[in-house]
Amino acid sequence: MDLPNGECFMSTSTMSMIPKAAVSVPPESEVTEAPVNSSKPDHKWKFVGDCAYLTERKHFKCQFCDKKFAESGNLKKHIRTHTGEKPFKCVECGKHFTESSHLKRHLRVHSGEKPYRCDVCGLNFNQSGILKTHMIKHTGIKPYKCELCGKCFSGNGNLKIHFRTHTGYKPYKCEECGQTFCDNGNLKKHLRIHSGERPYECQECGKKFNHNGNLKEHMRIHFKNKPYKCDFCNKTFNHHGNLKEHTRVHTGEKPFKCEFCDQAFSQSGSMKRHIVKQHQIKNNDN
Repeated sequence: MDLPNGECFMSTSTMSMIPKAAVSVPPESEVTEAPVNSSKPDHKWKFVGDCAYLTERKHFKCQFCDKKFAESGNLKKHIRTHTGEKPFKCVECGKHFTESSHLKRHLRVHSGEKPYRCDVCGLNFNQSGILKTHMIKHTGIKPYKCELCGKCFSGNGNLKIHFRTHTGYKPYKCEECGQTFCDNGNLKKHLRIHSGERPYECQECGKKFNHNGNLKEHMRIHFKNKPYKCDFCNKTFNHHGNLKEHTRVHTGEKPFKCEFCDQAFSQSGSMKRHIVKQHQIKNNDN
């Protein structure tokens, strides 16, 4: 049947619009292929029901996995996934990449360039993908759901990292002490314990921290911000850990038990003082 004039097809190779009037779909055909006129010998029409797509013929075949590509350049990029070749080197830190676009994106880490801006809150990002994930936070939508516990996430990457808490998979290992982590970010934070690096500095007093979260908690001291409120007596605290310790006053919970006697304590500090005073042991490990 002839398709009506004025409608268009999408070209999957060039993303340009192709007039439907130029194409006739074979009757009662769900999926067929037909050659394009001689001016485009490397293209073909592909029909799926009443929809038609202009696709490129894939002449370039991977010698490792038989995957085919329409352009030789795409084949070259793909082959690097098999060979491990990374020809693009960062002159700042020496890191290598398989594609020039990946190197270009990486260089923004050194330059501080953040060309992608959130129109809602004004935050800037160095990758468009990070901006897209960030934008979901404003909508409140969390489309990625853990099938084991039902917890939802705004990004697929966050879901993958979370899933490791169920499987116990920790692929990132500290070369200094052997401790393992489920994501690279936590490993980087941990490495600062060994290196002594404290990149987060308080602008009020100059104190430095190895975690951004610790700096944020510290800033509450200067601004007297106490967001953590006790459900029993309404007392407020600037650290969540302090609230947990205080709550035990109401619940009577004593999770810290002396290994030398049956006495238990609500705070680890109280237990340590007890061990020194009652058992004359300065170090628990001795």
